[in-house]
Amino acid sequence: MTVPNEIAVVDVETTGLFPGGFDRVIEIGIVRMATDGTVLDEYVTLINPGRDIGRTDIHGIRAGDVLEAPTFADVLGDVCCRMQGALIGGHNVEFDARFIDAELKRAGHLLPSVKLVCSMRALGGSLARCCRDYEIELDRAHSALHDARATGRLLARWLTDRDDDEPLASLVTDFGEGTEWPAVAPSGISLCRERASEKSSGRTAYLAQLVDRLPAAAGVRGPGAFAVYYSILDRVLEDRRISDLERDEIDRLATEWGLSRGQARDAHMAYISRLVTQALADGVVSDAEARDLREVAESLGVERQVLESLLAAGSVPPSAVDTSASQPLAGKSVCFTGELGCSIRGKRITRDQAEEFAEAAGLVVLRGVTKKLDILVLADPDTQSGKAKKARAYGTRLMGEVVFWTALGVGVD
Repeated sequence: MTVPNEIAVVDVETTGLFPGGFDRVIEIGIVRMATDGTVLDEYVTLINPGRDIGRTDIHGIRAGDVLEAPTFADVLGDVCCRMQGALIGGHNVEFDARFIDAELKRAGHLLPSVKLVCSMRALGGSLARCCRDYEIELDRAHSALHDARATGRLLARWLTDRDDDEPLASLVTDFGEGTEWPAVAPSGISLCRERASEKSSGRTAYLAQLVDRLPAAAGVRGPGAFAVYYSILDRVLEDRRISDLERDEIDRLATEWGLSRGQARDAHMAYISRLVTQALADGVVSDAEARDLREVAESLGVERQVLESLLAAGSVPPSAVDTSASQPLAGKSVCFTGELGCSIRGKRITRDQAEEFAEAAGLVVLRGVTKKLDILVLADPDTQSGKAKKARAYGTRLMGEVVFWTALGVGVD
């Protein structure tokens, strides 16, 4: 059996564990190298799965990161050309191979027969443990390119240290049903995490940028614009994201009402002040509340030191506009989508617990989205889950997870 003299070390991050079902690849990293460890090529990209992103707490990828990422079909040629003609390596490599095979099948292709070499099978233990044992740096676990790099170094070390009398061919396994690689040209498309984060920051900074575009003095209808603008903020930020339609509405409002730069800033301060008041109500600002406050403050253009000053003061002055909390949610129907991210005393809130909390607060829990649903709670504001897509099309009220727990008075970590 002839074994290729180059290794394509592959790592994928996924929405879950089941490639044959609904789970999808959301990031792929490939390091092409010689068997002595010399790196010949590297490739990484996030993948838009067209569905919910899964456990963000594990892979560190948020739904907003993949909104502008290519689909797997978009980068099929880029992936295949880097694997073609090489031994396929990985840590628990069959997991990666099964997901790649499933993505190829969705695109109408079969993964050709390839040979796999697995560092986990050869060395035993998790990637982190093996890296510690071999003193190999793993600086960003569950990041596809960093995991692939570390696995490549492990494989190179193992191949160097193994018994020379043991042929490499005896250490590989066969995988794949196809006869040839798909004849698809590379697209040259990729989106790494860092670039995705920059794009996401640009989207969330919209309100802060709006202030700079407004005139210094209010127009004829300026005085009433403050309260109207605040009410718009209260509605559109409830899901912690602003859609293109909502952006258009805000721009139209600012123009028609002659909103001034100062009025917009005052409304932003009033909004963040109300959130601070809610967070301070029980005397403790949880990690989830703090993260939420920082993200909202950034989107509004409220400086971090201003937010910290409000929190340190322990209270905020009354606003010039009524910023009382929304009406009670009791009696409304609610549905949840996505892997919940909040926890209570260190334990993640399960879907069953979330539904129990909602029912205890007097809401009616539904398992699906219909036109009659009142509220859809989003674990991630940018989720592309089927429920979220349907709710947006229906114009259903969307609430971020932290917003919902705050409204119910449920203290989360």
